[in-house]
Amino acid sequence: SKLEEVTSGAIIVDDIKQNIGSLFNIPIVIGGVVVGVLSVAHVDAGLYKEEDMTILYKITGQASEAVTRLEEVVKMEKGKLNAMVQSMGDGVLMIDNEYRVTVANPAVKKIIKFVPPTNPDGTQGDHHVNIFHFVDALGGKFDIHGRLEEALVKKNSFVSERINIDDAFFEIGVYPVLHSSFKGGDQMLGAVVVFHDITKDIELEKVREEFAGMIVHELRSPLDS
Repeated sequence: SKLEEVTSGAIIVDDIKQNIGSLFNIPIVIGGVVVGVLSVAHVDAGLYKEEDMTILYKITGQASEAVTRLEEVVKMEKGKLNAMVQSMGDGVLMIDNEYRVTVANPAVKKIIKFVPPTNPDGTQGDHHVNIFHFVDALGGKFDIHGRLEEALVKKNSFVSERINIDDAFFEIGVYPVLHSSFKGGDQMLGAVVVFHDITKDIELEKVREEFAGMIVHELRSPLDS
């Protein structure tokens, strides 16, 4: 793994020729995994006493436990959000600033009929959906790439009129995803596309129109007579 190393003290001063006389290392453990090492050193020999090292070990341990608990909370909340998005009836697609797909729930994959390619041994591949699958599936019905570009560059939101995809009708909303910084201003995280199925609404509207037409016809007949 690539670790960022920060070094300070006598070791980086060329004029000092003394060797390290005292040294101890403290592992930094987060969630049971060593993520780094804190090294404390000095040119004087026998500088660090057992009680000093014990106190620092305890402080580092307490800090590591606090970070571990925080990561567990973040992981739990993220899991709740993912579960909610995965179970939504509306199709949800989210991309980052480089147009890489970060979220694509089962509903949106079903809308574009995305099926991972089959491996030579007959098993299903682990290929992930990308923005080009949506461009190809929507064709000339909806310029998803252009609307995403407007959301990312101009921070514009857009909601389409009804769009027919196969046997269903959808309202497609495209929205920028912004994060408000404590320093002020908004940071662009990406954009999200929501496919809202309005097929049943259209069918109900058609039934209402047919019913109204029938009532008008039934009333007109005796009046004409």
